[in-house]
Amino acid sequence: MKSLVLHTTQFILLTALLVFALGVNYLYAAWSGPPAGLPPSNCTPGYPGCDAPVNVGTAPQVKDGNLSVGNSGNATSTVGFSVVGRMYTTGWLKIGAAGGSMPAQPLDIRGVPGVDGIRFPDNSVQTTAFSTSTPQPMVMSFDRYMHVQGRIMANQTVSSGWSTRPLNTTLNNSIEGAAISGNNISLPAGTYYVEGLTSLFSTQNMRALFYNLSDATYGLLGTVAKPNGGGQDQGGDASTFSGIITLNAPKQFDVRTYASEAGYCLSIASITGYPDVCTDVRIWKLD
Repeated sequence: MKSLVLHTTQFILLTALLVFALGVNYLYAAWSGPPAGLPPSNCTPGYPGCDAPVNVGTAPQVKDGNLSVGNSGNATSTVGFSVVGRMYTTGWLKIGAAGGSMPAQPLDIRGVPGVDGIRFPDNSVQTTAFSTSTPQPMVMSFDRYMHVQGRIMANQTVSSGWSTRPLNTTLNNSIEGAAISGNNISLPAGTYYVEGLTSLFSTQNMRALFYNLSDATYGLLGTVAKPNGGGQDQGGDASTFSGIITLNAPKQFDVRTYASEAGYCLSIASITGYPDVCTDVRIWKLD
């Protein structure tokens, strides 16, 4: 009887151990470490544990399911995930917010409004998106700038009435699509700040125009000047113009002068050896 009990106990114990071993084997079937004593550097693909979803190998890896990296506190001072090289995503991406909510757009940037944003290589930070409904500041930049003059080496006669003033020297032109041809200035569509002047001697009254050739109307009106002060050869003066113009299509302009009597643009080039400026125009594209 004692022998039967002993054999029965041994059978139950062996059965329990076998069931436990099978259960452990099932629990670790998804992944197991490399064979004991096999260094990671010698871990050959095909060995159990050497093809784990995330490993030190160079072969592409795919992991199904979610993957979280970093500490639970989401501290901004701690690097939780670092990529050396390029990275892309074919899904939607949310940046700057903890929690399990899904991104609402292909690129969903969260954070504190007016504080958190995007940092650019020049260390500037943009905290809000560009909006066409919000008026944007216009900037006078020399990256979008034209400077042209009319120069002479001897006195230049100007007849009474309206005359087109020569523009023969381009000092700068960094406005894309803008050009100087003869005395004409061609400008593409856009908004511009324009300033200029033209001088005259020996006429009672004068005025300059920045004239819109395309629409046959003035673009900017110049000031009224009295070059001779009431008597012949008593002096000279300049009419100046400035202002903002907006063009919905490409246009051509020139500079014109009205003189009540014939006059001239004075030159002292024979004395100085340098050309004299009768007309000067500066243009900045603002948009």
